[in-house]
Amino acid sequence: MNAVVEMPVAQPEPLSSATSLIQVIERVASNPNINLEIMDRLFAHHKEMVARDAEVAFNDAMSACQKEMPAVERDAENEQTHSWYTRLETLSDAAVPVYTKHGFSLSFDEEDSPKEGHIRVICYCSHKAGHTRKYRGDVPLDIAGIKGNVNKTPTHAFGSTKSYGRRYLTLDIFNIVMKGEDNDGNGASNPAAGKPVAPADYKDWQKHMRTTAEGGLKKLQEAWNKTAQELRDFATQHDVTWWEAVKKEAAKVKT
Repeated sequence: MNAVVEMPVAQPEPLSSATSLIQVIERVASNPNINLEIMDRLFAHHKEMVARDAEVAFNDAMSACQKEMPAVERDAENEQTHSWYTRLETLSDAAVPVYTKHGFSLSFDEEDSPKEGHIRVICYCSHKAGHTRKYRGDVPLDIAGIKGNVNKTPTHAFGSTKSYGRRYLTLDIFNIVMKGEDNDGNGASNPAAGKPVAPADYKDWQKHMRTTAEGGLKKLQEAWNKTAQELRDFATQHDVTWWEAVKKEAAKVKT
């Protein structure tokens, strides 16, 4: 007696609600006596369902994307405020491979801001399923320093402001964390806050080391070896993020 072997039956892929509806529409459309008003309603309902399915796919992909998004280093210093931030190119290197993997793309624009002296930076975050979400941020025009002195041309100020807006919108959209403490330049020289106090000439030395780094790692190492021990100790114990960023910049120089 021959045994009967039952082969597993492949299950069809589940259809989305929008796909199911279009099949209904196709069947209804084959009726020569179909009411055109009913067809219009069916197509309108289908459009709503497609949009809803795309938004659900967007939200699911965003959740998965944010779980994989790495934290980013604060690798640049604002010399006006002495605060540390993440450069736009550093953020892009970390974020773009992750969000494109999950089907997202970003495009930026600007429009008039209701706030005087601000630029409204716009980001359109689009997903491959078809849903696009608009984000906006009103950013003060970066044309003056912290003392109010004009330090940029209007063109330079526009570019700086747009870059700032792009950076922070990207951080917000994907909930990206910037690593390292950002104390707006107050921590290293604020004993009242319980922070370690930098040596008196520390800021001048930092500028010297950044300039030296432009000559490559060898020149940076030579300058480091000639540096007073108290400056080196402060950099390696209390300002590690800055020192690592300087070394990275020096390593990029081809000598």
